[in-house]
Amino acid sequence: MVTGFVVNSPAPIYNGARVIQNLFDCRKINKAVRQGTPLVLIYQYGRVASTSVYASVLAANLDMPVYHVHTLSSARAVEWIDRARRNGRRIDRNFVLGKLLGEVISKIGDGSYPKPWKIISIFREPISVFVSLHFLNPKGQFVEVLEKYCEGNKSPVIDYFQTLFDRDDPSGWLLSNWYDEVFGEETGVNVYDHRFDVDQGYQIIKDDRFEILLLRFEDLSNGFKQGAAQLFGLGEDRFNLIHSHLHKNDKYHEIHEYVKNNLKLSRETCNKIYSTKFIKHFYSDDLIDRLTAKWSTNS
Repeated sequence: MVTGFVVNSPAPIYNGARVIQNLFDCRKINKAVRQGTPLVLIYQYGRVASTSVYASVLAANLDMPVYHVHTLSSARAVEWIDRARRNGRRIDRNFVLGKLLGEVISKIGDGSYPKPWKIISIFREPISVFVSLHFLNPKGQFVEVLEKYCEGNKSPVIDYFQTLFDRDDPSGWLLSNWYDEVFGEETGVNVYDHRFDVDQGYQIIKDDRFEILLLRFEDLSNGFKQGAAQLFGLGEDRFNLIHSHLHKNDKYHEIHEYVKNNLKLSRETCNKIYSTKFIKHFYSDDLIDRLTAKWSTNS
């Protein structure tokens, strides 16, 4: 609905055009709720393949509305919207969707939905996510490092990440605690109460309100096709992964690739990162060993 011109427009034009989209979304969500039609939500921390999975689910032509969100809390969404307004920034569609969906969930409360909503949530190992998020939205000192060393000698950028990983406590990272602190709070579902199949790389959790497909990024190609087919009760041929890279930062693409290919951490740091509750629940010992070997100076 939003044209390429609007997408590339300054915040005032973008936000004004988004009002129409927001009204359309509100009507569509309320209609689905009245009719008892399940909503499909792509919902997770960060942007780990979320645009690809969103596009792939849309392409399956399901008889259900599909939305890409980063919160199901109306209060949290309002905070994001207010902050964007204060700073003269764009109010992203997922902010408004979070507000609308959070309000609907609050109204329904603990009652049963006519049919459970579907949630697809993708996660990825922390080192890759940590690096990608830095390049997606560079801030502060990292911008200074990039501008100074994006050409020529790039080793100081590697040093920057090594220092961050060595000094940080991964047990305190939001990406390590998101399923506890955000997902569980907003859905009422504790994913850690349910065994995750670390060999197949995906799992479906069902309760009265939600049917949740948890997908490990490292197994996404097969996991999405198989898991989505099970979630929706359709053939695997309906679900083909469409790769989308809407959120890459082309300006720093070369240095980003350099970091991904050359960053090495001490084995001690890797062990620290891969010993959190999140990792132990979703990753097999063998996969942890392979990730440690990939990022470790001793590989």
